[in-house]
Amino acid sequence: AIFLAGWTSGNPFGQIGAMRAIVQMISYEIPFFLALLAPALIVGTWSLGEILDYQLGGMWLVILAPLGFIIAIITLQGKLERLPFDIPDAETEIVGGPMVEYSGRRLALFRAMLDIEMVVGAALIVTLFFGGYDLIVSFSDLPWYLPFAVNGAIFFLKVLFIVGILALIKAVVARYRIDQMVSLSYRWLIPLSIAQIVFIVVLKYGGWLI
Repeated sequence: AIFLAGWTSGNPFGQIGAMRAIVQMISYEIPFFLALLAPALIVGTWSLGEILDYQLGGMWLVILAPLGFIIAIITLQGKLERLPFDIPDAETEIVGGPMVEYSGRRLALFRAMLDIEMVVGAALIVTLFFGGYDLIVSFSDLPWYLPFAVNGAIFFLKVLFIVGILALIKAVVARYRIDQMVSLSYRWLIPLSIAQIVFIVVLKYGGWLI
């Protein structure tokens, strides 16, 4: 949607931003998918419910696949086009990128879309790596209606924690150039993601990981 919005705007700055946005999306979708593949390989299923059940009362998968969590955080930041990966929207370079011709409600819809994507991505990372609503403390002795509220609050706080990490990265890291951004993905993030998958497969089928 962001690519089409910038490409059809007719503004050269919008078209440059649109091309940067599509390059960034392709670069960071691949390692993001490979990073999220690690929990699925450990558990042996794509089902989010079964991955969550695997972690309930046991070990969170961030302990078994810390590299996958780090790569997922970095690539989610890239997918969201937030600093240091905001080169498609770099206001100091291309005057707002693909959104340069948009204002008012249309611009607000695009900004809201990215904010919603950030919350959904954070919730997905929490589910896959941090056990969702799981906590060390048990709430089984509470009345039947209270665990729902407690579990929801725990999940919400974990999502806020991931959003806080994304905000911290945005605050402390400087902007990358487009070539640096692509180089980071293809030279480091994708090879590290593949290495992690190979490591998990070796442990899984070698009998060291149940």
